[in-house]
Amino acid sequence: MAELTEKAEWTDGIYQLETSDPVVGGPGGISNRQAQELAYRTRYLKDNLDATSAGLAQHEAAADPHTQYAPKLNPTFSGMPKAPTPASDSNSDQLATTAFVKSVVAALVDGSPAALDTLKELSVALGNDPHFATTITNSIAQKAPLNSPALSGIPTAPTAEQSVNTTQIATTAFVKSAINALVDGSPAALDTLKELSAALGNDANFAATVTNSLSGKMEKSQNGADIPDKTRFLENLGLGDLSKAGVATGLLATPGYAILPLMISGVRKNLIVQWGSLRMSSIVVNSFNRQKFTFPITFPTAIVALSNSISTGIAPALFTSSSIEAATQTGAEWIYSTAQEGLVPVVSYIAVGY
Repeated sequence: MAELTEKAEWTDGIYQLETSDPVVGGPGGISNRQAQELAYRTRYLKDNLDATSAGLAQHEAAADPHTQYAPKLNPTFSGMPKAPTPASDSNSDQLATTAFVKSVVAALVDGSPAALDTLKELSVALGNDPHFATTITNSIAQKAPLNSPALSGIPTAPTAEQSVNTTQIATTAFVKSAINALVDGSPAALDTLKELSAALGNDANFAATVTNSLSGKMEKSQNGADIPDKTRFLENLGLGDLSKAGVATGLLATPGYAILPLMISGVRKNLIVQWGSLRMSSIVVNSFNRQKFTFPITFPTAIVALSNSISTGIAPALFTSSSIEAATQTGAEWIYSTAQEGLVPVVSYIAVGY
């Protein structure tokens, strides 16, 4: 008896024997057709099962049978691996996505300015001091409080202008300047309040005291007109009638004059003294040379005396005469005669009147 031939072949459908089919055995016989097709399928399945078993054995024996997958232990991903984004408050061993990290970093930065939104920038801002808080605390301990500070050493501050009148701190320079402005060049004997107080007689009402004292004094501008009893005042001075005469006036020059006030028998009179000099304009010898002149001022009432003297510069050897004649309240005439040639006479005069 022979065996059916087997081959790995899969044909859809199994032949169904019909009642009309003859009974034919042997290779390709109709009676063996169903068994032959099933044998093919069986062989096909066995070959595939053997191949699968061998592949599984290799898979199980391989160190990394699934290269397209990452291992659970220490996986190394490639490409752009993705995972669900945890909630921003998540704090577990769940994978963190870039979105989760960005959200957490944004919450950490929380709108910080661009110059201070990284740890490096913050470190630089803190002077790279890992004990910044302690450093600042110790530094603050050396500072004075704003409220009632008790400073030590030699504290300094900006010096305000002298016009400032606020709560700004006053430095010693400001105080010195203010005191200098107050003293303003006062003499050393009066450059302190104590000295000024002593000078004022320690009188807190010095101004009122002086005002009250001045109220009993005469006004200078009144020139004595405000003296209640002028007669008694003059008597007390002991000047007699002379005090009523007045003040002398005049012109101290050449020509010149002096008006001298006098009291004569209780009547005020002015004694007037005038003087001058003049040169004879031309001389004719052995003749009367005449030259009229005017007094510096007019005598109001009369002229009472007139004298003269001449000067030629040399002693005349021949006859010479000089006189002043025809005197009036306004002037007179000089008459000069000589027998000597070459003289240039100058006459000086004094006239007295009232």
